[in-house]
Amino acid sequence: MKIETFKRKILGVLFRILFPIILLLLFYNFYSIHIYNDKIEQSNRTRLIIYQNQIQKKIKNVETFVAEIVANNYSFQQLVNTENSLDAYTGAWEVMQSLKSNLAMQEEVGGYVLYNKDKKVEQAVFIKGFTYDTQLKIRKYVTSSLEKSEGLSKEWHILDVGSKPVLYRILGRNETYIISFIDMEKCSLAMEKGNDVSRITFCTSLNQAIVEKDYINKNQISFDYDNDNIVFSGKPRHMVIGEKIQNTDLSLKMMISNSGYISNLNHVQLILMIVSLLTILIIPISIWWIEKYITSPLKKLMDTMERIKEGHTEEKMEDDFGIIEYRRVSDTFNTMIYEIKKFKIEAYENEIEKKRAQLQYLQLQIRPHFFLNCLKIIYARVECQKYQQIQEMILAISQHIRYNFKDNLSLVPLQLELEHIKNYIRIQQLSTSYTIEYDISIASKFYEFKIPTLTLETFVENSFKYGMKPGVGLMLKIEATETKGKLHIRIEDNGTGFPEDMLNIINGDMENIYSDQYVGIANVKKRIKLIYGEKASIYFYNSNHGAAVEIVFQITEGEEGDQG
Repeated sequence: MKIETFKRKILGVLFRILFPIILLLLFYNFYSIHIYNDKIEQSNRTRLIIYQNQIQKKIKNVETFVAEIVANNYSFQQLVNTENSLDAYTGAWEVMQSLKSNLAMQEEVGGYVLYNKDKKVEQAVFIKGFTYDTQLKIRKYVTSSLEKSEGLSKEWHILDVGSKPVLYRILGRNETYIISFIDMEKCSLAMEKGNDVSRITFCTSLNQAIVEKDYINKNQISFDYDNDNIVFSGKPRHMVIGEKIQNTDLSLKMMISNSGYISNLNHVQLILMIVSLLTILIIPISIWWIEKYITSPLKKLMDTMERIKEGHTEEKMEDDFGIIEYRRVSDTFNTMIYEIKKFKIEAYENEIEKKRAQLQYLQLQIRPHFFLNCLKIIYARVECQKYQQIQEMILAISQHIRYNFKDNLSLVPLQLELEHIKNYIRIQQLSTSYTIEYDISIASKFYEFKIPTLTLETFVENSFKYGMKPGVGLMLKIEATETKGKLHIRIEDNGTGFPEDMLNIINGDMENIYSDQYVGIANVKKRIKLIYGEKASIYFYNSNHGAAVEIVFQITEGEEGDQG
């Protein structure tokens, strides 16, 4: 059986009920939008196809008229076949008369150009809307294309010269051509005028608009789509549909503003849309209600239990809940905690007595080798009549003994432990002929930090036992640093270091290891564990110079001199 939180269980039931309903309503809304878009697309595509047919018919009429001249007109044949310049001129003049007559009848035709390079024929006729500069640009472009044999295809091509886009087609034979131009602006005006809902434009094969450029740029509409697809583009969103104009590189594009969806819904559809939106709002409201009246009070109960579990037994559960069952749980739990605290206090007092006995036993385990050696040294000094050294040594030993027999549960300032170490080193200096030096680098701000007695002295004593090299002497270094709220005290000597097998033992838990070789280290580790638990630790390793011991204490926040 899968285990879940109470909150997750309630929300799961809620979602299982609401989710299918919301999905159904959303599906209906999206389906309505899809149907609406299809209707809009069908009605507007019908209009677009009508315009497409009109434009294709006009293009076909112009194409048929020019093709008839090229194929059957006597004057055109005369121009093509004659070698006489006068006959060529006469034929060209008569062809131009026919073109001018057609220009007056075809409203969308912008002009014609008759061209034959070899016979030096280049005549043109344009409607009034074409400026002289525009006419020159058009004639220059098409004559240049003919000289390069470009533009001779079965399709009409777009030519945009300044603000006058035209559709042109080149027809002819034997180096004699008639170029027809259709004014795209007039074609656009011939269609239904644009409004706030829809606009129509011509678009090239490179997806560039010919007309309505300002509207397209303003609304950021793109035409990078196939004509067969319904696409949405722009800001605000527009539906874009298109139809290809046959025998041209143009498409007819219609842009329909998509802002009229709500107004086209019937009453039932509108009500269902509002209901679906309100149903979605039910979810956060339900989550808020569950959070406030069910899961939040339950969380308070759980948080109180967690704090009590962590040791904050003074905590009590609140009893101001609005649910009777929660109040009963709170009262029952508070009564139970009160009884547990009574038993816990008794057990705690018994544990303190047990720890005190253990610490006293550990302190008694320290063997008196050091004191016996001191007595032998004093005896030797008496024989040599070195009374001043005897006096100094007796005073140092008395201070040493006095410090050693402090209460084993008491904590002493770090400064007092350091003074004891200096006194111990002085005793060793008086006892041996070897050179003994030391360097204590500890900031004064750590002097009041409290540690168990003999914590550092034990490791200094080990350096004298195992770190002395014949003819070299001993160099001790003690330093303290603070890192991330922890005090690191490091003791290092210049001896031979720890053997590898010994490092494996002393870096372990050392439970029940009290042999002569490890008794001092085991005592310190045991005492620190009893006093600090997991808030302090000791590490043994070999440095570049010799053996090194690092003791790490947790520093109480806001007070470096007291660990709490």
